Amino acid sequence: MVVSFMCMILALLFFSRIRGQCRGNANHADLIIAVPGSSKVPELEFQSFEENLIDLLRHFSIEPNEFNIGLILYGENAIRIAAPQPFKTRTQINTRVTLLTQRMQHLHALGSYNNVAKAIEAMIDMFIHPPAGYNPQILRPASRHIGIFFTYGPSKPTNVRSVIEAATKAKAANILMYALAANGTSEDFPQIATDYCRLFSMAGFEDGLPYAIPDLGSGICSELDPAVTVTAENCFPRGYSKAPRIGVSCQVEGNMMQADPNNCAYYFQCEYFDKNPKRVRCALNTLYDPLTFNCNSLENVACYNDLTCPTEKPGLYPHPMECNKYLNCFNDFIPHVQTCPAGQVFDSVNRVCNETASGACIMQH
Repeated sequence: MVVSFMCMILALLFFSRIRGQCRGNANHADLIIAVPGSSKVPELEFQSFEENLIDLLRHFSIEPNEFNIGLILYGENAIRIAAPQPFKTRTQINTRVTLLTQRMQHLHALGSYNNVAKAIEAMIDMFIHPPAGYNPQILRPASRHIGIFFTYGPSKPTNVRSVIEAATKAKAANILMYALAANGTSEDFPQIATDYCRLFSMAGFEDGLPYAIPDLGSGICSELDPAVTVTAENCFPRGYSKAPRIGVSCQVEGNMMQADPNNCAYYFQCEYFDKNPKRVRCALNTLYDPLTFNCNSLENVACYNDLTCPTEKPGLYPHPMECNKYLNCFNDFIPHVQTCPAGQVFDSVNRVCNETASGACIMQH
């Protein structure tokens, strides 16, 4: 059991460092993707985003000093699923793509139409302001800012002007804008993209995305490649290889769950060294926790909470942002978030929960 657990951890670390051919080290790239998710988008159309976005991201080298990825789910309101942050690995970003496609938990906020202008404004803000509670140093002002904007159907006539104004503002902020539309467009759509080479149109996402994604990846990578020039006559001058997916085979003798090294929202149900184990998706708002060998709530899974054990010494440590929680670092230095009993906080001196903490209990970022 210990050997198989370590194999899973090593696989996760290995995959998080697998790079696509498209590098961002010459000019760091922060990339934000906005996806429409209101009830206006049919379920089959919407669900096609999960695999296609993950496939797009395989083009890019997701590293602290290369590509940082952000995600927006929008309808009547814009929901910020992930900010472009240097400490997020490929596995964590893939996981957040899956969480983005779980729109049922945001139905009220998403509503019945897609407010493109509001989502563009949110994208602009994410490039210049860190998430609440995070140090501004995670921002990279000198990086190349790239926006990928998906739309579904034409804008309301009353919203066209606000979309054009928001898109103009984004381009004035030096955001390289790509726009991909399905199910029709309106006069504002061509104004979203920086130029003709950054425009894509398709009848529907389900059938169109598999064809558009390779060109989209090629276009972005070519833009960042100092040896390649994108022109109106040649929008996609070359193709780029993608980071491989890690293959999974069960490393255990008996039946058990094994982490998916590509995406924490999934696990594999293994049966006696099965070479084709069944891939299973965790329930809504849960991720696979390799510490407990089951699906756990988001905030308790290291893959999601961006937490690390502060030292290599096993023990209990204060949670960096919530005084009534602590990190259990006794298992392979993976932080397992645990909560104190009601009315108690974690005592950072005595390493226990009690009603009055010894030592400071403050927000740390």
